[in-house]
Amino acid sequence: MLSPRMAWRSVFLRSDVPTDSVFSLDDARMLWSGLLVTVPFVPVAIIFALYGLFVPKTPLTTGIALAAVIVALVVTALAVQYTISYRLPPRFAARRATIAGPAKEAGWTYLGSSPLPSPQTLEAVFHYSRYKLIPDSFTEVSTGEFRGHRFTAGHLDGHELPQATQRTPGRPYSENIVMMSLPGLLPELKLRDRTTSIIRDYGWDLAVVPTGDPAFDHRWEVQTNFADFASDLLTLELREFLVSVPPVPCTLVFRNGYLIASRDPEATFDSVNRRLEILAGVIERLPAKVWERETSAQVAGVGLRTDYQKNFAGPGI
Repeated sequence: MLSPRMAWRSVFLRSDVPTDSVFSLDDARMLWSGLLVTVPFVPVAIIFALYGLFVPKTPLTTGIALAAVIVALVVTALAVQYTISYRLPPRFAARRATIAGPAKEAGWTYLGSSPLPSPQTLEAVFHYSRYKLIPDSFTEVSTGEFRGHRFTAGHLDGHELPQATQRTPGRPYSENIVMMSLPGLLPELKLRDRTTSIIRDYGWDLAVVPTGDPAFDHRWEVQTNFADFASDLLTLELREFLVSVPPVPCTLVFRNGYLIASRDPEATFDSVNRRLEILAGVIERLPAKVWERETSAQVAGVGLRTDYQKNFAGPGI
């Protein structure tokens, strides 16, 4: 388990612990609970301790103490917001920029920017259930082959769709993705690594389909509207591989003829390589049975959704 100092520096400074280091689900929950509940009340506790020990209890001093508590909470909240909004983005951008040299050395094609991926891909990884995220750019893009599979990796920048009461675009969001071509179309399916849930998943949610394998279901959440496809796909060999892969922030999505990995906060050469290993490992272990299915373009997610039904019960459920 991470020490409090290492956890703090990992979240706010990203200096001691790489983003891809192991975070169990309990560690992630404990970390965020500690940050959101404990940290803002540290100055409050100090103020009340000093007030109780050294200050006479009168209406005036009580009012001053309460005002100090409010100021302390506001300052703490602003400090956390400043760190998240202004300190982390430049650090992540600097890390992403380091991919250019190693990518060229590896024989990949590196592009400073590129046209946006297909709308279907964007919807799969960049469409939150509560509001739509609008992509603005696709940068730090690398393309090439990995163990014979074509791939594209890059960084999406975007913002919230303005609401009726907003005059300007909403908050900015970003996502790093790695896409690997499949030999053909397969039904839409999402695999979300539960052990790294500290990193947000911005993609669409589908119906959750437990596999009945305790070790696998503890590590991966299966989402699909086609439970029979999940049953054919997740053979013992593939489940064992997915349980054995390093626990890095990752969601895998089969959609539109691609296997896509998202939730990579860094997009360095090493982190992209780790996800390429996972993508290639999954594709190379796909059972022959899944290719015998008659998969229509609609089932494969080639079209775009016009509404949102998280609990939609499609064929096979």
